[in-house]
Amino acid sequence: MQRWLLVPLVLLLLTLIGCGMSSMPAQRPDDFAVAYDWREGSLPPPYYYEYTITLTAKGNCEVIMVPGRYGAAEAPQWRELFQVPDADRDRLYQQFLELGLWTQSWREPNERNVGGSTFWMTVVANGRQVKLPAQVVDSQEESAEQISAAVHAIIPPEIWNKLQDQLKQYQEENQR
Repeated sequence: MQRWLLVPLVLLLLTLIGCGMSSMPAQRPDDFAVAYDWREGSLPPPYYYEYTITLTAKGNCEVIMVPGRYGAAEAPQWRELFQVPDADRDRLYQQFLELGLWTQSWREPNERNVGGSTFWMTVVANGRQVKLPAQVVDSQEESAEQISAAVHAIIPPEIWNKLQDQLKQYQEENQR
């Protein structure tokens, strides 16, 4: 092949590859939604607990906390519903962009940690879905923790404090 044909072919290939990689818009898309799960580490009941945070594209948010029984059917569930203002959803989306949620290739470590608390999440925006696994490689740990903190920041303090108070009461009442 002649060299003068090689340059246009390389440019064409790079253009086609770039078209296949859709970048995320600067503004929060209408379909932006988050499903976040958190689990306490290996603790005996009543100290174990877990919770989910679900944010819909319409801004409805639900937090469900389940204490003490590793998902057993008899465990209580505390459910809080609230609306997340557009400005807070915009801020969350911007934080996700800045922290590279859609641009990082999230990788799980070869060896998993056992016993500690963990979280994982799925986020949808602009027709794309990204999953942040429960454990990521060391080089991604800081970004993952900042993403987790950003999700927590959408919960009004009075709601989070109420859930924490219920958890504390449950733990005190169910000590063995």
